[in-house]
Amino acid sequence: TLHAVFVAIPPPEHTLAISSTTGGTTDPAPGFYRYPEGTVVTVTAIPDAGYLFDHWELNGATRTENPIDVLMDSDHTLYTVFVAIPPPQDTLTISSTTGGTTDPAPGARLYPVGTVVGVTAIPDAGYLFDHWVLDGTARTENPINVLIGRDHTLHAVFVAIPPPEYTLTISATAGGTTYPAPGSYLHLEGSVAMVIAYPEKGYLFDHWLIDGVTRETENPISLLMDKDHTLHAVFVEAPPVPPPKINMLALGLGVAGMVGIAYYATKK
Repeated sequence: TLHAVFVAIPPPEHTLAISSTTGGTTDPAPGFYRYPEGTVVTVTAIPDAGYLFDHWELNGATRTENPIDVLMDSDHTLYTVFVAIPPPQDTLTISSTTGGTTDPAPGARLYPVGTVVGVTAIPDAGYLFDHWVLDGTARTENPINVLIGRDHTLHAVFVAIPPPEYTLTISATAGGTTYPAPGSYLHLEGSVAMVIAYPEKGYLFDHWLIDGVTRETENPISLLMDKDHTLHAVFVEAPPVPPPKINMLALGLGVAGMVGIAYYATKK
C-alpha cells in the first residue's frame, strides 16, 4: 500500500528587531523575533523613572503612538527613544535703569530649579552701578548670584557719576567780612562762585589774593571753580576825614551896625 502525505506550506516568516536608547525598555524586550507573515505585533515602550518615552523609529520613520502595532509583511527594525524628564524650571526676569546693562542682558529666562545664575551689572560711560533690587530687596554685590528655587525679579540700578567738586576757602583780614562768610565751600567743577567783600566802618576794601598770588580789585569777584582755590579779602583802614575849613566872609548888608557872616566848608 502506498499512502501519500501532504502538509501545508508554512507562511513565510519575517524578523522584527527591537532596540532602545538608555532610559527604558520595551515589551517584548529588545531583541530579534521571527513572526509569520501577516502577523501584527504590538510593542509597548516602558520608560524608567526620570525618563519619558519620546518616539519610535520604525525602519527609520518616526512614529509617536505607544504602544505601536507592527504588521509583519517584511523584516522590520523598531528603535525606541527615551528622554530624561527635565527638572522643574523657574523664571529669572532681569531689568535695569538707564545708565547700564547686565550680563545676561535684561529679559526673562527659564532656568532649572537649583541652578545658580551669576549676573553682572555693566555701567555705561558716565554712570556707576549703585545696587540691585532682588525681589524687592536691595543688594550691593556685583556680580550677584541668584539661586533658582522660584521665580525671581532682578533690577539693576545705575546712577550718574556726579561732576568733581572743588573747595573754595575764603578768608579776610581785619576790617571786614565777605559773603559768603569766611570758610570752606564745595562747588561743582565748572561752576562760578561769586564773593562780595564788605568793609567795616572805618575800613576800605583794597584787593583780593587768589591762591596767595593774584591780586584782583573787582568787588564782587567771580571765580571759575576749575580746581581748589583760596580767596583772601584784604581790607585797609580808611584815611581820616580832615576837619572842614571855615571861611568867614563879612558881607555888608547896607544897614548901619549890622554885619552878615556866611560859613562854608571846602574839601581839602
